[in-house]
Amino acid sequence: MTTVKYSAKQTKELPDQTDWNKINKMKDKDIAYDVDSPDISKLMEEGKLSKVGRPKQQITKPTVTIRLDSFIVSHLRKSGRGWQTRVNDYLSSGIRKGYL
Repeated sequence: MTTVKYSAKQTKELPDQTDWNKINKMKDKDIAYDVDSPDISKLMEEGKLSKVGRPKQQITKPTVTIRLDSFIVSHLRKSGRGWQTRVNDYLSSGIRKGYL
């Protein structure tokens, strides 16, 4: 077997050999099961595959909607990642100190 390498530009110039009309007419049941890609949901149910992302916190914070002046939101966002956490900490501190 021979391996052929193409540059990104060359791959864009290759003719499309996919029969899109045939594919668009196919039903799910007509598509062969790929043994290399087993049903993900089944693996998750069996605990063999975990969900991607941050783990669930034991204590979750409720999502709220609050209307603020645009200059306030702009200023907070400019402070960088974690601005919502910093706002939460600021409000929490204000409540603990009796300011709010």
